[in-house]
Amino acid sequence: MRAVLHHPWCQWLYRKLHPDWGVALADYFSRLGPKHKYANLQLKPLEQEYQVDFARSYLQQNSCDYFVFGHRHIPMDIEVGEKARLINVEIG
Repeated sequence: MRAVLHHPWCQWLYRKLHPDWGVALADYFSRLGPKHKYANLQLKPLEQEYQVDFARSYLQQNSCDYFVFGHRHIPMDIEVGEKARLINVEIG
């Protein structure tokens, strides 16, 4: 699939599509991949959530009030430090 997506002719053809059609087509094919199965879209125990792990590790040497993410497609508002929160917005 990578070879098809990176082929110059396919990229030229994609650019000829109206943006609404192009985004819908890209979204459709993106959701076919193994990363987007329903099991992956469930909140794991906080010790296993990589965004929570990153935030807690970052706070050991830095200071901040908020971490804002959106990649997990799961809405979250979690306290990760004394004064820090992890906000994950649901996208798509």
